Amino acid sequence: MRPYSDLNFRQRLIKLSLPVRDSLVFRGAFALPRRLLRSFGGLFRKTERLKFTKLPADYSTFWMVDSDACSSIDPFDAIQWFQSQGDCVLSHPRWRDALLSRSEPLIVRVRK
Repeated sequence: MRPYSDLNFRQRLIKLSLPVRDSLVFRGAFALPRRLLRSFGGLFRKTERLKFTKLPADYSTFWMVDSDACSSIDPFDAIQWFQSQGDCVLSHPRWRDALLSRSEPLIVRVRK
């Protein structure tokens, strides 16, 4: 959302590469193998650790929805974490659905 003139060189490269990085081919080449490794690694641990990336939140300028976000969580990692806690992820009932998840909402039934 921010204009190129507001960005430094590194940020410009990231913005320029967004269409490529959002393509299914790119995601399949990079996200899918990482998710498979995380999935099989979770078989040997009882409680999955929630993996996230800390973001520098911008509370002063509203560029778009989530511009004040302070963390980035892969939906697959969130699904795995909920399942490791014994919760039921209703929106992604099959492993394949979770593996191919993108940015759709997660619907979770939390155990009591």
